[in-house]
Amino acid sequence: MGMYWGFHDVAEAGWFGDPQSVIVRKSDLFGFPLEAFTTDLTAVHRPLCISCTPLALNPPEKLPVRSRVPMSGKLVRKKQRNFEDGTRYDGGWERGLFHGQGTLTWANGCVYEGGFRRGERHGTGICTFPGGERYAGAWDKGKMHGEGTLEIKGRTLTGVWNQGVPDFNPPVDGYKRFVFPDGKGVYDGHWRGYKRHGQGSFAFSNGDVYEGQWSHGEMNGEGKYQHASGEMYKGQFKDGRMHGQGTYSWPSTRQCYTGKWKEGLRHGHGRHDFHSSSAGDDCDPETKTGGDYYDGEWKEGVMHGEGVFVDAGGERHAGLWVDGICPEVDFSHVPEGSGNFRYSFSGGTYEGEWLNRAPHGQGRMEYSDGTVYVGGWQDFKFHGYGKLVQRGVVFEGEWSEGRMHGSGSAGAVPEINDARVDVVGEQELAVEK
Repeated sequence: MGMYWGFHDVAEAGWFGDPQSVIVRKSDLFGFPLEAFTTDLTAVHRPLCISCTPLALNPPEKLPVRSRVPMSGKLVRKKQRNFEDGTRYDGGWERGLFHGQGTLTWANGCVYEGGFRRGERHGTGICTFPGGERYAGAWDKGKMHGEGTLEIKGRTLTGVWNQGVPDFNPPVDGYKRFVFPDGKGVYDGHWRGYKRHGQGSFAFSNGDVYEGQWSHGEMNGEGKYQHASGEMYKGQFKDGRMHGQGTYSWPSTRQCYTGKWKEGLRHGHGRHDFHSSSAGDDCDPETKTGGDYYDGEWKEGVMHGEGVFVDAGGERHAGLWVDGICPEVDFSHVPEGSGNFRYSFSGGTYEGEWLNRAPHGQGRMEYSDGTVYVGGWQDFKFHGYGKLVQRGVVFEGEWSEGRMHGSGSAGAVPEINDARVDVVGEQELAVEK
């Protein structure tokens, strides 16, 4: 498709010439130098992006999702929700994220109506900015991307957008190395119809690197995703998520999982090695010595179904697992009654109050994937006031039987790395480096 732009000057004659409607090639911009036009448009466009920054329910970069906390059901199911910063959302949800059709209104007056996917503006939508500017068209991962129209200062600009900015030099079909103008990263590979398609590598601005197959702009097929932290996934992708057969390794904690994935979560049959002697690219169980491991069925990131857990001493615990717990395993060493107790198991470590051999009351759970929850418990489920920190995103508020319930808030926080989250007093939380 050729690169054409349509301009409708209905306000000030002279900015682009006489008031008229025209369709021109990028090289025929009324005799104005391309560089001058690009600078002018960028100057007025960038503040628009800043004034309507999406609510951060996800990490800044959309990366493959690791595992999630074993909870029963979705985090949020309500259709409408008001946030503490004045932001209001009315629309569809999926797993605690904006998903489907919805309306997001910022406190500064910016309004977006249209499609959402995994917490970001995606698909077709209309965004009205505080100054009266209006964009209608395609969105991708929270940014204007694809065919769209921007109305600004009485003028209308129609054309192709690339990750939030007008694309005056869009990649053609075939191979091209492309540096994204917003600093997102560098793509080196093949394109089709202005989208990444075929074999290619993407170096993200945060140091992560993906090498593998692409389809329609997303990671699809076989690939390798190397996190800057050292963690790595090698296997199959679908629509930008780990999906199919694959291996994920955590070198810093000497953990490794090989098996089935579904939409970024361990799902199906797989083996997870804890504190193994090696966690390399192949994650071959035959090369590992020592350490606990679980071999069996998974569901939405947790052990669920038939499986066996083998500890470092060779003791086997086989049975039917439900939400990461195997009722058939002998918990005779866990004290009866209530009180404070620290207990480590394959999924993580719990420290806090117990009742009848289950977390009950106030406690802290640190899961093997780094997720931390501090707050109220009831029968091994989040219950009451609590705070969940997962991959740099915090959910804080009231919980009921493992789900967010009543008042609460969600927002992005810096990665806590090896920080420790503790309970101070009854419900106050503190993070110590």
